[in-house]
Amino acid sequence: MNQRIVILLFSLSFIGVLVQPIADRWLPVAVSESPYVVIPSHNDEVRDCQPLIEKLKRAPDWETRLYDPVISTPEQLEDRIRTYEEIYSCLSQSVLPLSAEQQSILRLTGFFLIFTDGLYAAEGGSTLDIVDLSVVDDPAIQRIRDQAGVPAPPGYVFVRSYASREAMPLPIRQIFEELNVAGVTMFTRYIAVLDENKSTWAERALQVQSLPRTISHELVHTYVNSNLGIDEINRLPTWYHEGLAIYFSHSGENQAIITPNFTLYTTPPPDYIQYDLNFKFLEANLGRELLLEKVRQSIANGESRILLEGLDIMNESELPSRSLAWKAEQEQIRTIGGTAVLLIMAYLLISGRLNQIPSPAASCEACGSIYWLWNKSKLHQHSPPARIWIEGDLGAEFPYSKHVHQVCQRCSTESQELRKAYEERMLRELASAREQANRVYRTWLQFAPLHADQSDQNISLLPIEEAIITFTEAALATKYSPPWQKDSAAFEFADSSRADEPDFITSAPAGYKDVVQAISPSADTRLNLLGSVAKNLAGNVIIIWREATQRNKF
Repeated sequence: MNQRIVILLFSLSFIGVLVQPIADRWLPVAVSESPYVVIPSHNDEVRDCQPLIEKLKRAPDWETRLYDPVISTPEQLEDRIRTYEEIYSCLSQSVLPLSAEQQSILRLTGFFLIFTDGLYAAEGGSTLDIVDLSVVDDPAIQRIRDQAGVPAPPGYVFVRSYASREAMPLPIRQIFEELNVAGVTMFTRYIAVLDENKSTWAERALQVQSLPRTISHELVHTYVNSNLGIDEINRLPTWYHEGLAIYFSHSGENQAIITPNFTLYTTPPPDYIQYDLNFKFLEANLGRELLLEKVRQSIANGESRILLEGLDIMNESELPSRSLAWKAEQEQIRTIGGTAVLLIMAYLLISGRLNQIPSPAASCEACGSIYWLWNKSKLHQHSPPARIWIEGDLGAEFPYSKHVHQVCQRCSTESQELRKAYEERMLRELASAREQANRVYRTWLQFAPLHADQSDQNISLLPIEEAIITFTEAALATKYSPPWQKDSAAFEFADSSRADEPDFITSAPAGYKDVVQAISPSADTRLNLLGSVAKNLAGNVIIIWREATQRNKF
């Protein structure tokens, strides 16, 4: 039996940075080190920026709009980007010393352009998601909006994802210098997350679990911050901001990937474990419904003390010690209960009465429910074991499966529904991936090398549109097979082109030689036919085949 090794790969970090730390720590550093390159002007004249500043200040609440840009339509966004680009360009090129007000405007318009327009991000190194909190189906936002009843703030939230730390502008990169930082909320509606390409499949598998919760966590911060307004954010303490984001996003839970030989997992930092425990204590003592009501009231009033009313806690500083004591008490209760059961069983065993107690026939291997001898028929037996789908932490569309020998009727029914939901999500994902791969291979095939000699019989000749479809299906087969693409593609990408396990849906192979192989060209043998890609003089795509190895299928 393989020994299971627990490896701590990295710590989840969902750090919500509020306005004061940003204003006092990061922005002055950014200005003093001059991280901004100068936007070239169209002429050599020295521009007077003051008319632009005066025009900006004529708008109602102009300063609040800089910190909290409430934008609800694409037209408003385009107009604001144009306005702020003109102001930022003028101020950043000024040869005259800037006043304190002008420096503040330079910083704030700079941050707006960083998040909305990708200012100073490395080319192709970032993507933007524009989120409407009133309709987004993120699970954390659904809990705070639909269950707690906290009204959705108006306007978009801007989520900027960076492929690496090097792709980030300096003011953002400074925040991510700590390696355990995965996401940050700035002001009321700016989110930056690190979505870098991991080097191993295990790290990528963990990232698939952790990144959605990172974004959910940060979206809760923007939800609360936008409701409070820029001047009221600091009225709620850190334990409230972070604890609430953890509570609704479930980002305080460990993430794990189980493999045949070991378990890989991530664990949140100690402070986040404490914030998570605080809210578990509150829910246990108040009940979920009352806690959600108090959350709504506390955000509406900007008062965290509301959560502690009725708990005999005089000061918020007592909350960590009270929650730790509650946790210890729960563990003691479980220990005493388990010990009592063991003592009773020992007594019955010694007294010879153990055989008088009806024993459970079995338990459902999906949900763990116990079924006694008299209702054993409610368990479905499977030999060989059947595959059952179970709802995951991210909801019904993200289930996981396991093979079981016995399962109850309820789990069997839910399994079918979950499998259908999973298949529907996968089909939507495949449709999106197919569109993206089509674009990738349309470009990739344009640069295929020219092959004029067609006397070789070991070729496949494909019109360009058919070739695009062929290589798109090969990319999908490489990523999703089995089971989703196993019968729908004739080719897949060769092992030699997958040394670093790239995702060929978003990026084509680097070369054109020996990159594709036939999946099953023969019924009796597995012919490992490798193909190189080229174009002929007529502009059609050809695959030049060679037989690398031949082996029996069995």
